[in-house]
Amino acid sequence: MPRPRIAIIFEFSTLNGGERSMLSVLDELCQGDSRFDWIAIGPPLGRLAQALHDRSIPLVAWSPWDKLGHRMSASDVETSLSTLITALNPDLVHANSLSMGRLLGRIANVLTMPTTGHLRDIIKLSRAAIADLNRNQRMVAVSQATRQFHVDQGLDPTRTTVIQNGLDLNRFQPRPRTGWLKSELGLNPSDSHLISTSSEPVNEPTIEQRFEPSFEFAGNSPNTSDRTAVKLIACIGQIGLRKGQDVLAAAAPAIVAQFPQTHFLLIGERTSQKEESVLFERKIQQEFDQAGLANRLHWCGNREDVCELLGEIDLLVHPANQEPFGRVLLEASAAGIPIVATDVGGTAEIVIDRVTGRLVPPRNPAAIAEAILQLLADANAAQRLGDQARDRALNHFSIAIAAQHLGNFWQEVLAVPTPTPDLA
Repeated sequence: MPRPRIAIIFEFSTLNGGERSMLSVLDELCQGDSRFDWIAIGPPLGRLAQALHDRSIPLVAWSPWDKLGHRMSASDVETSLSTLITALNPDLVHANSLSMGRLLGRIANVLTMPTTGHLRDIIKLSRAAIADLNRNQRMVAVSQATRQFHVDQGLDPTRTTVIQNGLDLNRFQPRPRTGWLKSELGLNPSDSHLISTSSEPVNEPTIEQRFEPSFEFAGNSPNTSDRTAVKLIACIGQIGLRKGQDVLAAAAPAIVAQFPQTHFLLIGERTSQKEESVLFERKIQQEFDQAGLANRLHWCGNREDVCELLGEIDLLVHPANQEPFGRVLLEASAAGIPIVATDVGGTAEIVIDRVTGRLVPPRNPAAIAEAILQLLADANAAQRLGDQARDRALNHFSIAIAAQHLGNFWQEVLAVPTPTPDLA
């Protein structure tokens, strides 16, 4: 008997958290679960297409955007996708994003197979959007916070399941620090002339940033770190309003005032071409420039070596304004790296404050700076949080667990007869 074939719809050609999370599941299911065959539907070119090719997963070209990069009309998008799916005739179709889940719901009544989708965003939706999502047989939310947010908007709770993302915990694991990243950035500690001088003075911190960190961790007295040593603080994710990198920029002067050799790494790229996104990216650089910290900001772009890079940093900071279930938080936890994150969305389902990391209010540079300074100054506390984060990842965030749950979810959907399509 042939295995059920699942078609997965991707909207964009990029390789960000949602795409990486799905690919991780497919990797795991292809290795240890022979229940399904796969086919992808999405843009024919780009990093995602290459990743699918590397995995020998067939990709059927489709996009809601025309050759000039303009969004096609709703009717044209629906017609093209329903025609393609009908021709492919998979046993189940899964949308890998909220937007594609809504689109799939709009055409579900003309398809002969069940439709499901992922909820990877916490955003306000119209009644029409919720109605579209509710036309799918089932939906998957990446966190309890994501599910509850949409249920409160009218999403059918009986059709919505929570399956948290997972990681390859062998790939993301604690690594011995070698200093290669500092060398790559020209910050080799042995070359003191590269790190101890600045062409511009550091501006005085604002009144709310003039504080000494208060040590409130349980255990022995803090192990004071060398305040003259090079410190690397990384912020990983798309450059955009939702990720809140501007808050870290605003906190930087207070951090450098106490740890003069702190450097800030922004890993990721801006994908939006909207004016507000362009201005947001520019604002980050301006914050550092105006504080006299231009040489402390490193735009690292997209990196495929995040698992190795994590082992070279001192802290992972995630100042997001909203976060359904941040993949980078899972990655840093698995790598045993101390985390400072804003308490928004599903973040508290990953980071337990003062147990596996630090949670602070969003849009609060002083709170971000204080939490960072506490961990930079107390190496024992930072190590303890990192170790406990790794333990939690081992127990809760294995890709094997996530893949098994998603595979079981699809199996349950396939077991329920699909309503007869409305061909009128």
